Amino acid sequence: MVVMAGACYDKTYGMIVSFTLIYPHQFGISKKFICQMFEAFATSECSLPSIVTEDLTSNLKSLDHSNIMATSCYLFHYGIRMDLVSGYSFGRFTDNIIDDASKMKVKQLKLKLFQQFIGECFSDRKSDYEVKSEPHEVNIDWALYECDFTDREMASLRSFSRMAFFLARKPYEELLAGYKYDLANTSYKTEQDILKYFTLVARSIGLMCIFPFLYRYNIDKYDFVEKDDYEIKKAYQLGNSLQFVNISRDIVSDSESWGRCYLPTDYLEDEKIDVSILCQEKKPRSLGNDKLNRYADKMKELSDKHLMEAVDVIWRLPIDLRGSILTSIEIYRGIYYTIKSSPTFPTKAKVSRWDKCKIIF
Repeated sequence: MVVMAGACYDKTYGMIVSFTLIYPHQFGISKKFICQMFEAFATSECSLPSIVTEDLTSNLKSLDHSNIMATSCYLFHYGIRMDLVSGYSFGRFTDNIIDDASKMKVKQLKLKLFQQFIGECFSDRKSDYEVKSEPHEVNIDWALYECDFTDREMASLRSFSRMAFFLARKPYEELLAGYKYDLANTSYKTEQDILKYFTLVARSIGLMCIFPFLYRYNIDKYDFVEKDDYEIKKAYQLGNSLQFVNISRDIVSDSESWGRCYLPTDYLEDEKIDVSILCQEKKPRSLGNDKLNRYADKMKELSDKHLMEAVDVIWRLPIDLRGSILTSIEIYRGIYYTIKSSPTFPTKAKVSRWDKCKIIF
């Protein structure tokens, strides 16, 4: 009986969090919530819109090559996991636009369409960090996007639109604005210069994760994000820390593929020569393993500094979320250990399954 009751609850809960627009009562024990539970249990999954689960499946496949992100999602319960998968998928496709080999005009067109999509999703917001407490469907003119986006990209957009009601507008506007720096192959001289770029791209990632955490636990907790700038500042700093990890990981691949250098040039030992090698010649390995490792070590120092300053925001979240968040961060930072243990500086370091298991346990 206990096993059967557990299975019934899992089935019902899975339907409620998967089809939020159909089952809006997510929290608290009330007459409406209990009636919704019985309704969800009595409803056949086959009678619900299959496009919701098809889009989620497509999003999961799009993260296959991002093993750290995929692993991090599985550290959380199903509702948060689903939201993070959709959010990561959206971020991956927007990032891929910049790194795609397409012509500049194609990239600019897609970026413009993404900006238009974000505008439609958040057209009813009065402030940068306003969120809605009640699930509702966003009205999107999908015909505008179907001609220029692939099926997987459309699946990501549809999933994002279903969760847009509990997200804030500002982080996504910053994210897309930051990609203009990438298109221009902007270089950064000082730590402050790269932090300005992070303001638009990397820092937003931290805040993007906060809203799903809060929604799946208690809508009332939105108040402290809306009213307390401290939480926003610290979530941004957490994103900064992870982006410094990205810089270390991608020193070689960014140079070889795109002639980009995100290392603050003030930290380069031979600034003019190193910039020429990384951005013009696109031969990062000619710097030598020792120098590449020293640059990665410097980025680790900056990552550690921002993490220590931002970690307080985690202690303000529900207690059963803290361990999963800290574990996700450590898995991501495991990239450094991969770099240091490699005999040659890796093109794009990846954390092995064994190393991820060691961090988790």
